[in-house]
Amino acid sequence: MEIPLLLVVVGLHLAYYAHPSLHIVPLVGAGSPVNQILGALILGYCWADVGLTRKPVLRNRTKTALLVLLVMLVTVGPLAVTIYGRATSAPHLLAHDGLIQTEEAMAALLRGENPYAVSYRDTPMALWPFQADGLDENPALEHLVYLPATFLTPWPLFVLLQNLTGWYDQRLFHLLIFLIGWIAASRLLSPTRWRSLTLIMALSPLMLPFFIEGRNDVVILGWLIITTLAFRNGHIALGAITLSVACATKPTAWPIVPLFAVYLLGRCQSKAKLWKAALIFTLVWLGFIIPFLVWDTGAFVEDAVLYQAGRGDQPYPIAGYSLGRLLLSVNLIESSTSPFPFWIFQLGLGLPALAFTLIQVAREPLMGKVWIGYGLLFGTMGFAGRFFNNNHVGYIALVLAIGYLLMQEEHSVPSKALFPHHTKVDPTSQC
Repeated sequence: MEIPLLLVVVGLHLAYYAHPSLHIVPLVGAGSPVNQILGALILGYCWADVGLTRKPVLRNRTKTALLVLLVMLVTVGPLAVTIYGRATSAPHLLAHDGLIQTEEAMAALLRGENPYAVSYRDTPMALWPFQADGLDENPALEHLVYLPATFLTPWPLFVLLQNLTGWYDQRLFHLLIFLIGWIAASRLLSPTRWRSLTLIMALSPLMLPFFIEGRNDVVILGWLIITTLAFRNGHIALGAITLSVACATKPTAWPIVPLFAVYLLGRCQSKAKLWKAALIFTLVWLGFIIPFLVWDTGAFVEDAVLYQAGRGDQPYPIAGYSLGRLLLSVNLIESSTSPFPFWIFQLGLGLPALAFTLIQVAREPLMGKVWIGYGLLFGTMGFAGRFFNNNHVGYIALVLAIGYLLMQEEHSVPSKALFPHHTKVDPTSQC
């Protein structure tokens, strides 16, 4: 499976490089030596796969080393060049507006100001080239859409680098979480499946352009992979902490919570540990949220809740591949900023999807089913909402791929050899 997947992913990547409009930094053209290096690594990978069949250890190590070099060339290299290009040009260039706002939120916090109450009109974000149908300016200049963990978890790194160098780029934190999640995934999957995951996670243009421009989906993904490893190894309290951090970063993570809960109910023998984990999860999440609710309840609710729901003076515009965009295109909604009760569609589609996925996990508590159910549930509710952006599509594709690989892994491990008290296959320690 690896070589066909490798060729498909790299082929997509070359096509992605051939169209500079799809890449935030059009550095690689048809005549770039990077393409020759890329081709040599791919050829070496294929030769290692077919030429070292009698030396499986050497073959696996060689393929893993070549794959790591591919990730450095295709993912980390362009990311580093983009960060450097922004540092040597202007802070509003070569970055997503959400990344700029996160940095400015940390700067506001450093000044003792509430990130949810300040205006971002006097920051580099105001110079960012905003474009949206029916809008003359970026409404996010007056609204911080992200939850507090988005800027609180990288805040120590931000303060450290600001004091040492006077410079910071939020993608450094994104890269850190990506690398930790990537390494954690190697502990969840066999070498072959981990390499397949790496091809999809690190080399696919479904995720790579959004990672490079600074969208934070990779952070949620990293936290959830770490959570999965913690739960699978019986570290329930640690998993509760990392899951809570993910949920305090972005609502994207919320749909997986009930699925993890049902999984743990089916796997964990100690109900006391489950109650403790639930308490830890709640306290950590509230620890991120309550200080800003107390600081300025109106500002927090306006930004983090009403703005995304399409309510208030400056509602979040209808965008992407959502049902809202479809209704807008056929004139059933007047404009991209018009209020509309999308929650009815989200509940109408989301509740049956939630029930279905919970039943599947309850019948066979496997991590693969948790991730597949999460992808289906998030995709269903995201589509039925006000916005469903292009990065969400790539994120869901990766979530489903992780679920598939975890399912393959779990079904390939003899359950009785690892867990004599379980009849279902799942390489997870008892708790």
